[in-house]
Parts: sequence; C-alpha cells; structure tokens
Amino acid sequence: MKNLATILLFMFFTNYIQAQNLVPNPSFEQYSICPYGSYEIDKVISWSCAGGSPDYFNSCDAAGGASVPDNFYGYQNAASGNAYVGLFTYNRGVSWPENREHIQADLISLLTIGVKYYISMDISFTIDPYGEVGFAANKLGMLFTNTTSYNASNPPANNNNSQVFIDTLISDTVSWYHFESSFIADSSYQKILIGNFFDDLNTDTLNIDTSKFTAYYFIDNICVSSDSNDCLVSTSIKEIFMNNNVLLFPNPINDGYMSIEIKNNSKSINLNYHIFNSIGKMIQSNLIPIQVDKFNIDLTNLSQGIYFIKLQINSELITKKFIIN
Repeated sequence: MKNLATILLFMFFTNYIQAQNLVPNPSFEQYSICPYGSYEIDKVISWSCAGGSPDYFNSCDAAGGASVPDNFYGYQNAASGNAYVGLFTYNRGVSWPENREHIQADLISLLTIGVKYYISMDISFTIDPYGEVGFAANKLGMLFTNTTSYNASNPPANNNNSQVFIDTLISDTVSWYHFESSFIADSSYQKILIGNFFDDLNTDTLNIDTSKFTAYYFIDNICVSSDSNDCLVSTSIKEIFMNNNVLLFPNPINDGYMSIEIKNNSKSINLNYHIFNSIGKMIQSNLIPIQVDKFNIDLTNLSQGIYFIKLQINSELITKKFIIN
C-alpha cells in the first residue's frame, strides 16, 4: 500500500509540474531595476535580448518614457498587471533590411517530445509619436529552440520557420489581441523566443502611413503549457466589446457632444476614459473619480471621422467605436 501511495503521489506531482505555465515571469512584472528609457529588456528578470533592441515598459517609471500606460511608443494599459515589452517585427528601411527584434527566456522545464503544448500571448499594435511605426504586420510568433547563443549581434535567421505564428494582420491600437495556438514538441526544447522569424517576402504588411517604415507591437501574458486551461484569456483586466451595460449615444454624433450611460451601476466607481483617432493616436482623456450613471463629453474640437473610446471602469476595460459627422 505504501508503494502504491508513493506512486500515486509521484504521478500527482508530475502532472502538476507538467501542467503549469512553463514561461518564467510571463507578464514581465518582475524586474531588477525599473526601466527609464528604451532598449531595456535586460531589466526584466528571466528575459533577455535575442536580436535587435527590444523595449521594456513598466508603470514604475511614472514620469518617464518607459512607463505604462503612456510611453514613447504609444498609450496602452497592460493586458494584466503593470508591465509589457515592445519590439519591431518588420522594417522596410534601406539601412536595416529584414531587421527584426526578438526576446528570449529559458523555460521552467524542458518540453517533452510528443506532447501537445498550448500557447497564448496578448498583442497590441501601436503607432508611436516619433514617426517610426507606420506598418501593421503578421507572422509574430514563438520559436522553441535549444540554441543558446542568440543576442543583439547574433539574432536568429529569418528562415520562415517557427512552431506557432499569427497570420492575422493586427492593426488595432486600442485593444489587446489574444492569440492562442498549439503544437506538438519534436524535441526537448529548453528556450522560447518571441518575434517575427519570417523574411519580408513572407511577411504580409498593411501600410498605414507611407512616411514611416516599421511595425511595432506590445506583448504581454506569455503562456506555454500542456494544459489548455493554463493559457486562457487573462481576467486581471477584462476586454469587453459592445458591453450592453455601457451605452454611448448619439452615434453618429452630429452636434459635437456624446453621452455615456452606465446601466445597473450600484457601486462607487473610478472611471477613466481615453479617446483615440483612427490611427491610434490618443487625443483626449479624463478621470472621473465619482459615482456616476451618466456623463457628457465635449467633442466639438474634433473633426469628422472615426474614433474609439476606451473606458476603464474600475478593473474593466470597454472599447467602443463612434463616428463624428
């Protein structure tokens, strides 16, 4: 009986270990030193540069360009927690053809050959105010490898191969895109790399601004597990689209004023809103730290066009599109 109990206990802990998220520091919350500028992926515990000069953003840099949500590459709340990383996934510039940026980490344990692994990550496109980013691109993905020599001067080759990648052109600067996939391990991989591992000919792009030349994405919540339940959508901050409890009217807007009504509101809330134009530039924001059911926003200074409003109500994010005639 003791031997049977020992075997069952061993099997339980083995399954537990195998089923955990194998990515260390998966949402980049842990850091050695708070970032204060660009190219600071080395400040993230367990992560490092595998090519180019990836960036690290954390709300601890309250007054700097590496903060969250407002930083030198745009404005975005973390998908969860207070941090995320950013990297270039495409560059059409003549000076840096085929240029990519990659990050890497050692997995908590080696992958098991023949086992199916589920992966996920949250991705957000951005158009930075400095004028570099004007493309959306696909093929951002994960490469699992045993190569340990990648760094800024020795990046992985763009050989059109990674175990999982995104075919979708992500151009939404307001919301996070949750990517999920799976693959069967064909080797006992020990390292994960994130980036675009495809060359320009095999990377689809959407040119949003012809005067700019790169594609750049924020990344958060990396997950790799043999249990699909470990890689579900994060619930720390909920992305809610067309939420029936939040009404925006009129839409389209004809007189320059928009009303927002919060239905079934029976508790005190902190409401923070940000308005973005169609290319993702934030043009208006405000904090309303009171209990409200309805409030009005003056938009008379905005021209005709399509806009997005992101409302943060306590821990929930709600994104809606509106039109000004």
